Amino acid sequence: MSNQPQHRRRGDSTRQRSGRHLYRFLADEVDARWVLIGLAILLAGLGEALLLALINLAAEGIYAGEERWLLALAFGGVFAASAAAQWLVLSRSSDAVEGAIAGIKIRVAEKLRRSSLRVVEAQGGIDAYAPLTRIGVISQGTVLLVLAAQALSVLAFVCIYLALLSPASLVAIVAILAVTLPVLGAGYEGTRSLLQRAAAVEGRFFHRFGELVSGFSDVVMDRRLSDGLLADLGRISRESLDAKLAATERHVRDINFASSMLSLLMFAVMFAVPLTLGQDGGMSHELATAVLFLFGPVGELAAAIPVLGRFDAAVSDLYALEARLDHASAAADDLPPAVGPRGFERIELAGVGFHYDLADAAIGEASLGDKQTAFAVGPLDLTLRRGELVFIVGGNGSGKSTLLKLLTGLYRPAAGRVLLDGKAIADDARPAYRTLFATVFTDFHLFERLHGQPDVDPAAVNERLAELGLAGKTRYTAGGFTDLALSTGQRKRIALLAALGKERPILVLDELAADQDPPFRRRFYEEMLPALKEQGLTLVCVTHDDHYFHVADRVLRMRDGRLLEQGHGGSPGDGA
Repeated sequence: MSNQPQHRRRGDSTRQRSGRHLYRFLADEVDARWVLIGLAILLAGLGEALLLALINLAAEGIYAGEERWLLALAFGGVFAASAAAQWLVLSRSSDAVEGAIAGIKIRVAEKLRRSSLRVVEAQGGIDAYAPLTRIGVISQGTVLLVLAAQALSVLAFVCIYLALLSPASLVAIVAILAVTLPVLGAGYEGTRSLLQRAAAVEGRFFHRFGELVSGFSDVVMDRRLSDGLLADLGRISRESLDAKLAATERHVRDINFASSMLSLLMFAVMFAVPLTLGQDGGMSHELATAVLFLFGPVGELAAAIPVLGRFDAAVSDLYALEARLDHASAAADDLPPAVGPRGFERIELAGVGFHYDLADAAIGEASLGDKQTAFAVGPLDLTLRRGELVFIVGGNGSGKSTLLKLLTGLYRPAAGRVLLDGKAIADDARPAYRTLFATVFTDFHLFERLHGQPDVDPAAVNERLAELGLAGKTRYTAGGFTDLALSTGQRKRIALLAALGKERPILVLDELAADQDPPFRRRFYEEMLPALKEQGLTLVCVTHDDHYFHVADRVLRMRDGRLLEQGHGGSPGDGA
C-alpha cells in the first residue's frame, strides 16, 4: 500500500492532460537534454542559411571569374557541421522517445494489474487497449517532428539572411509567411481531429472483426448472421474511410495552399517589391535562390501535418486509456504481497451482498449505490472450514461465479463482511487475503509459461501433464508450453496443473469437470479431489455432476442470488 498514494497522484496528473498532447508528451515523458537538442537544431538551421549564402557568393565568383577554393572549403566545413548537428538531433531525440515509449508500455501494464477486476470486466476485451497498438505512430512521428522544428529554424535564419539582402523583400516574405504558417497550423488541428475520429472508428472495426473470429462457428452456420455482421463491418469501414479521406483532402488542400504561397513569395520578391519600390534588380538571383531555398522547409512543414496529427492523436488516445486505468485503480485494493498467509481455520461470509448495474462501465465502484441495479447477489452467509470439500450447485445466472469472486476477494462486497478466523477483512488486507486461493474460473486464461513459480522443473511438469492424460498433447520447456491449442477440457487440465503449482491452501474450481471425457471426470471426482483433500487442501468446486455429490462434505445451492445449504455428500437433491 505504500506505493499507492504516489501512483494515484500520477493518475491525477494524467487526468489533467488535455489539448495538445504532443507537447505534453515531449515535456513530461521524454527524458532528453532538450537544450542541447535545441541548440543543435539552431546550428543545423544556421548551417543551411550559411550554405545558401555561400552558394550565392560562389555564383558571384563564377560570374567574375574569381578563385573559388576558399568558398569550396568553407562550404565543406559548414556542410559537415550542419550534417553532424542534424545527426545529433535525430539520434538523441529518437533514442529518448523510444525510451519514453518503452516506459509508457510498462506503466500501462502496471496500472492495468492494479485495476479493479469489476471495472476491467466492464471495459470489455482486448480492443479496449487498442491505443497500445498505435504506439508505433509516436516513433514514426519523432523524425517528422524534429525535421519540422529544423525547418522552422531554417526559415528563421534564411529570413535573417534576406534581411541583409533586401529588407523590403523580407517584409513581403514575412507578411506572406504570417498568413501561411497559421493556416498550416489550423490544418494540423483539423487533420488531427479527423485522424482521431478515424482511429476510434477503426477500433470499432477491429472489435467487430474480433467477433467474426471468436464467433466463427455461428458465422459459418447462419447466413443471416454472417450477412449482418459483414454489413456492419462494411458500414464501420466506410466511416473510417470517410474520416481518412477527409483528412487526406485537408492535407492536399494544405499542400496546394503552401505551394501557392511559395509562388506568391517568388512573385513578391522578383516583381512586386522591385516594381513598387523601384529597386535595382542586380540582386534578383540572390533573392530568387533564397526564396527557392524556402520551398524545402515550408514543404516539410506541410508534409509533416498528417504524421504529426497521427502522433498527437495516438498520444491523446494513450493518455485517455491511462485515465480509465487510473479510475479503475482507484476502486482496487492494490497488489497482493508476494507471500501471504499460508493457513487459516475458517472463512466466513456474513450478510455479504453484491450487485451489478446497468451502467457498470469503467467508472469505478465508489458510486454503485447511485445506479440502477441489474442483478443482485446476497445476503450470503457461509462458513468455510479448513480441509473441507464443498460443492456449489445452481442454475445458470444463479450467482455461483459471483459467490466465488466474493469469497476469493476479487469483488469488494457492497454489504456485509468477509471474516478470516473471526477478523473482518479490511480493504488494505484484501490483497493478502487473496493469496490464500488458487483458482480456475470458467473464463480462465492459460499463460504460456508458469510465471511466478520459482525453480520450475520441466521434467516434473511434463510428468504431471502425463498424469493428467496430456502426454503427447503438449510439453513444457524452458520457453513454456509447446502447444496450448487444445480442447477446452484439456486446457482446463493445464489450468488445474498451474493452480496446484501455486501451492495455495484453498483451491477454487468453477466447472472444471465440464468438457471432460467420462473416464477423466470419474477420476477427477473419485480420486483426485479426495487425494487433494487428504493433502490438506480446502476445495470449493462448482459442479453440475449430481452423480458425484457423495464425494463432498457439503453441497451448497445458489438460487436467485441466495445461498442455501443443501446437505452433506450423498444428498443430490434436485441437482443441476
